[in-house]
Amino acid sequence: MHICDTRLGSKLIELELIHLQQCDECNSQHIMLMELKQEANDMELMQPPEAVWNKLANSSMMNQKKKKDIWSYVVGFAASTTFLALTWLMFNNYQLQQQLEQVLQVNQNLELQLVQDTMPTFRQAQLLLSVRKIEQELVIAITPAEKLVLLKKRQRLIANMIKGQNGAQNEFSI
Repeated sequence: MHICDTRLGSKLIELELIHLQQCDECNSQHIMLMELKQEANDMELMQPPEAVWNKLANSSMMNQKKKKDIWSYVVGFAASTTFLALTWLMFNNYQLQQQLEQVLQVNQNLELQLVQDTMPTFRQAQLLLSVRKIEQELVIAITPAEKLVLLKKRQRLIANMIKGQNGAQNEFSI
């Protein structure tokens, strides 16, 4: 057929109608397609018996599809849970890292204040020994949470040393 056979009857453009009048082969095919379309439109649709529908609903294909649907929900839930857990762990790690950096900065500032005094008192020397023990524990500590706790202890000891320095200066200034 020389013309488009997807359009039939009144949907044909003028050039196609002229071609149909001139070409016997296209005209006969067009007539057969029109008759086929008319017969298809005249056919009554039949409904299968209820038993056939029930058999189809209970077939293994339908059950497999249901299993695939359930499996996709399980996999999606697992992926979402994993994503949320990883996000939470990363956020916790970030917060812990920020706390570690903050404690380290405070410790550095306290150490700088300690260095300004050249002669430590007996109490400061004892506190300094405690600080050294905590520093040894810091070297052994593995988790960031342990390190954070030890650094806070160290910070308190150094703050006590500085308070002792300030107090000692005030005692002798009378």
